[in-house]
Amino acid sequence: MSAKFNANIPLASGRGALHFNVRRAYTDIIRGNLFEKLYANYREQSDQLQDQTSDDFIRPDFSFYDLNLKASYKLSQRDLVSFSLYNGRDDLETSYDVIDRAPDDPSNILGVNTFTEIAEWGNRGLGLNWSRNWSTNYYSSLQIAESDHYFNYFFEDEEFNSTGDRTRLYRLVRNNDVRDLQANFHNEINLFKNHRLSAGVNFSNLKIENRSIIEEESGVRKNKAKTKAN
Repeated sequence: MSAKFNANIPLASGRGALHFNVRRAYTDIIRGNLFEKLYANYREQSDQLQDQTSDDFIRPDFSFYDLNLKASYKLSQRDLVSFSLYNGRDDLETSYDVIDRAPDDPSNILGVNTFTEIAEWGNRGLGLNWSRNWSTNYYSSLQIAESDHYFNYFFEDEEFNSTGDRTRLYRLVRNNDVRDLQANFHNEINLFKNHRLSAGVNFSNLKIENRSIIEEESGVRKNKAKTKAN
């Protein structure tokens, strides 16, 4: 259901190292036997899909990827610097039509409901860390990091009559975002054999955004034919 690649690369004759890892699901491109079995099990346990006869009636397109990168380097025997990066994202999309047919004549279409649902969410993070052993009894570290979590959602429900004119529209757009900026300065001092003193300073700036837009229309909107002049 997914593929991954990772590598560990030494740098500067062992003074540094680079670690790289990436993974991606390919169920939106190739659906193997495991995916089909999991989806079939979901259909059997889902109350929402019991009235549908086609296995492909509601089949979402889903994929995800994540990437990890970390690099570290020894500036000296006492100083170590490291950088880390993370980026991950999930995409889910479902589109389907519900056709309303006349009970006495299935070929007579009374109306069509078109549903579209798209969601994407993910996380991003950056981090820079410096640490130093001042002596055998004194250690310090400074870390600066930024992270971001987001969720974007789109839902649309359109209703059409038998002539193809739209009679109703409901649309929802939602965006959520959480961002955090952190700075940490940490110190450790070994006072005696069994005693350690820790002290530090932390700064955090948290920002949260939540936006929603709802659009509703009712009434017949005629489909206009488009012509192009040459």
